[in-house]
Amino acid sequence: MEKEQKFVETILKDAEIECESIKQKAQKDALNASKEKEKEEKEFFKAEKKKVENEFLRLLENEKDLASLEQNKEILSAKNEMLLEVFNLSLQKLKKLPAKEEEAFVKNVLTKFAGVQDGLIVSSKKGEKERVEKLAVFKKKKLKILSVSKEISGGVIIVSKTQEQDFSFEGLLKDKYNCLYNVIAKQLF
Repeated sequence: MEKEQKFVETILKDAEIECESIKQKAQKDALNASKEKEKEEKEFFKAEKKKVENEFLRLLENEKDLASLEQNKEILSAKNEMLLEVFNLSLQKLKKLPAKEEEAFVKNVLTKFAGVQDGLIVSSKKGEKERVEKLAVFKKKKLKILSVSKEISGGVIIVSKTQEQDFSFEGLLKDKYNCLYNVIAKQLF
């Protein structure tokens, strides 16, 4: 029985040693798994932090772009208002142009751009029709004044069979305004 007792003790001792070895291995494996998991978590959070930072930078850049566009829009609006004011003042100044200067302008336009037997739309200002009809170029090119209800404040609109050329004060200023407006818009954007 003593032999059996020793045998059982040896088995128990071996079992305790094996148990301790398994326990230490399990603790070591658990520690390694914990370290591995901690490493994975750090990498995950590092990657997530980078994603969040990139998204933040992208949103910040978008906000900067939107603010810049809004600022450019306000600048364009202010320049547009200034242009309108300048052109309105210019139109008022042209409307007050002395009759002789306006007559010289119309004569020059008719000489350069009017074709034979073209029609003209002139200002409804008192005496304007008569002043244009007295011009030598009017008679030479056999032009005629049309009774069209376009209201212009000065200058002339030449109407041929194929086209209409607007040399009215409003038309000339509108063309110039559109040209300058596009130049300003290109500078801003």
